[in-house]
Amino acid sequence: MMSSSSSVQKSFKYDVFLSFRGEDTRNNFVDHLYHALMDRGIYTYKDDETIQKGERISDDLFRSIEDSKIYIIVFSKNYASSPWCLEELVKIMKCHKMSGHTAYPVFYDVEPTEVRKQSGAVGEAFARHENQKAAGKWKGALKEVADLAGWELKNTLDGHKAKFIDRIVQHISLESKGMGGAGKTTTGRAVFDHLSNDDLEAKSFVGNAREVSNGSVSGLKNLGIMLMLMVFIYYFYSMASSFNSSAPEIMVSASTSSIQKRFKYDVFLSFRGEDTRKNFVDHLYHALKDKGVYTYKDDEKIQKGKRISDDLFKSIEDSKFYIIVFSKNYASSSWCLEELVKIMECQKMTEHAAYPVFYDVEPTEVRKQSGAVGEAFAKHEKEVRNQNWAVRIAFFMNKKKAMLKKWKGALKEAADLAGWELKNTLDGHEAKFINKIVQQISLELRSISSGFDAKLVGMETRVTDVISSLEIGIDEVRMIGIKGMGGAGKTTTARAVFDHLSIYFEAKSFVGNVREVSKASMFGLKNLQEQVLSNVLNEQVALNSVDDGKNMMKRRMCGIKVLLVLDDVDHIDQLKALAGDPEWFKPGTRILITTRDEQVLVAHRVSVIRDIVLLSEQEAISLFSRYAFGRENPLQGYEELSGKVVRYAAGLPLTVQVLGSFLCGKDKLEWVDAIERLKKIPLKETREKLELSYISLEEEYQEIFLDIACILKGQHKQKAIKILESCGFHARIGLKVLEQRSLITISKCGVLGMHDHIEEMGKNIVRQSHPDEPNKHSRLWINEEIEDILANDMGNEETRCLKFDMSRENLRIVMKGLGKMKKLRYLEVNYADYDSESDCKSDGQCLGSDPKLDDTTQYFPNSLNYLKFSYFPFLYLPRTFQANNLVGLEMDSSRMVQLWEEGEKKVLKKLRFLSLDITNLTTFDFRMTPNLEVLSMDCSAFRAGQAMGELGDHREL
Repeated sequence: MMSSSSSVQKSFKYDVFLSFRGEDTRNNFVDHLYHALMDRGIYTYKDDETIQKGERISDDLFRSIEDSKIYIIVFSKNYASSPWCLEELVKIMKCHKMSGHTAYPVFYDVEPTEVRKQSGAVGEAFARHENQKAAGKWKGALKEVADLAGWELKNTLDGHKAKFIDRIVQHISLESKGMGGAGKTTTGRAVFDHLSNDDLEAKSFVGNAREVSNGSVSGLKNLGIMLMLMVFIYYFYSMASSFNSSAPEIMVSASTSSIQKRFKYDVFLSFRGEDTRKNFVDHLYHALKDKGVYTYKDDEKIQKGKRISDDLFKSIEDSKFYIIVFSKNYASSSWCLEELVKIMECQKMTEHAAYPVFYDVEPTEVRKQSGAVGEAFAKHEKEVRNQNWAVRIAFFMNKKKAMLKKWKGALKEAADLAGWELKNTLDGHEAKFINKIVQQISLELRSISSGFDAKLVGMETRVTDVISSLEIGIDEVRMIGIKGMGGAGKTTTARAVFDHLSIYFEAKSFVGNVREVSKASMFGLKNLQEQVLSNVLNEQVALNSVDDGKNMMKRRMCGIKVLLVLDDVDHIDQLKALAGDPEWFKPGTRILITTRDEQVLVAHRVSVIRDIVLLSEQEAISLFSRYAFGRENPLQGYEELSGKVVRYAAGLPLTVQVLGSFLCGKDKLEWVDAIERLKKIPLKETREKLELSYISLEEEYQEIFLDIACILKGQHKQKAIKILESCGFHARIGLKVLEQRSLITISKCGVLGMHDHIEEMGKNIVRQSHPDEPNKHSRLWINEEIEDILANDMGNEETRCLKFDMSRENLRIVMKGLGKMKKLRYLEVNYADYDSESDCKSDGQCLGSDPKLDDTTQYFPNSLNYLKFSYFPFLYLPRTFQANNLVGLEMDSSRMVQLWEEGEKKVLKKLRFLSLDITNLTTFDFRMTPNLEVLSMDCSAFRAGQAMGELGDHREL
């Protein structure tokens, strides 16, 4: 198992190698540690295979040790009983002595001296090896590693496992990622992060002090306010604590969620501290916290003889959900049982819900007070029997018996609730088990949330208006439409309505970007139908055709009340495929359609059509202020400037948002300059308003942005990175910058997106230098313009990227025109299908007018870094194409039988990516591509033994 999101150091394959005894720690401590490392992007090796007795330790395992920068050795009671662990340790200590490797011992449930001297539990485990030949070197390795600096759970952070793991991960993260440029800010941040979890009473990292202050009084004042605020918060907290010093110290997770008005906490955790406080509950609490679930966890031990706190009962009442962690000693605590009684009382009230978690006991043990639970509960019954005769008066006995009866009843009630049992869930893996619990709680919280995003200014009124049109209470299928210009907030409104109403329906589906997806390929509409059906039926659906999809919708959706949103529809065929007739759906279904074209709604007989309402001036000011200043209203002194910007935006939410983000953090002189520039851009052209964000980019990021706007929009992020890096760009950081500037979006499945206005703005930038001379544009994507340029031999060195759907006419003439584009770096040609069935025999020899290229014409420019040519109609690449700059080559569905004609031996030294899917290629000489990393090939025609040369460093086949 390996986490894979980090940028691994060049000299090492893995950041961390975990060494541990599986039977002791695999399903608990190591499971949590591994996932914590993974979540921080630390590339980690964890051997999940149990080595059988008698088997030799794997050479691959030793190689993985050599290929790791850092070693974490988790010492547990049975670690030294395993010869494989000890052999692993010997190898680790050898590597540790080499430059660049570091080993860290973690003393989980043993002490360093036990490892060093092989005493105590470690000595008992090691005793079986005393007479073995390798015992001496194993002892030496144990002594060496015990002398290294590491971490001991028992003596760190009071033994809290989640905090302990977090400390380890912070240290490893700092070491594995390095210190960047070793600059002052990097060092300061690293120290801040490293010390933040220590027992400090307050903290503040004030970044970019020079830039914020900017030498001005107002800037310095802002910094002063920030520091004063931190001191005030600390002072207020301290005073509050002193006034309530007798109350238990409560740990409350820092919440990013919108807490329900009726409840102070999302979740109340009930648990037996001595059993689970520092292990399972610690991990569960932090997992909830990391998901923004506002959680109450009592970390103060209630002293024997003291009355359970009224504040604790109040916290139970103020919590939406209860998670009761049943462990072996839970029932031994009268405080836990009193807490449980109160929880079960609240659980019977509306809107509360309790979930039992059976940690190391079974539900039947809790229900019947048997087994470990019975033993724990017996102490209370024994106390009653052992009371002195003088106090065993009837009143006392009756009260005590009533209390026992009440506790038993609460245990039975709780055990009968639906919950989770660790032993029978996910093979007992604690980290996965906790993740399952957190996912369920998050889902429950999301379903009951009815608030609006604070940044969606004016949304509540608009959503209420749409909801009233939907008339949820009427038992009929109803479709309504929302129409308006791009960027006006149609999608945002539809999404808010969807989120607000989805809990009232049996199934739901939000289908975004209908126009774009449906036109992206010939299967676009079918893919959208599959999405709707998969969402509604909660199963993976695959269709053969659009008609197949219509029939399945009619047959299977008529019995389900659905909330369906179809976003950005622009053609009647899309509605016919996705919501063809009200009879497809169960009465009560609601379908919301957004579009720019009202005629689409009229043609589909949508009777209720709502215009999207643009922002009022006050709403625009509020929205703009949240993006520019992070508050409801403009900062003092910026009111007039903000008014000018908002009036320029003319109520368009997208423009308000982009300009607010652009001007955020800039001083008044920069604002004045930006507003003066705005005056030069025509008001009717929204795309030109967005150009300000483009201007603020560095030159390389501008180039990446234009490539995406004109050519790469709709590509998967990883594919776009491959293309852009092939062209010499730093693509990963470039895409991150563009995403942060709201110039691109990246979907959950990794597809690059861009708002239509922003896309048009990018294309306009390319056109504006030579609006009437497309042959001088840096990027070409319009088929008619490209064909005219190539057919008339007007290509020149200005063109950098070209994407072209080529027809079958004038093939040689059009191909010849590409040769003059001597600085072309990216070429994508989708040639009309040559119809392999009619043009080729079964043996692959082509018939008819087999197109040929002459040996003198420059068809492809030698500057190309990436060439993608679908349905390439020739048998070989052109003889004149040197391809000495080519990094990526895609020739899918081509006639090619070889890269070069017989006798040609051109070595493609820079080629890293090669795709030859569905091709007639039968041989391949790997000596021609010495640096190839990825080869994608349809091997149906590729005969074994006909690949020449060694594979060398080729990474994927």
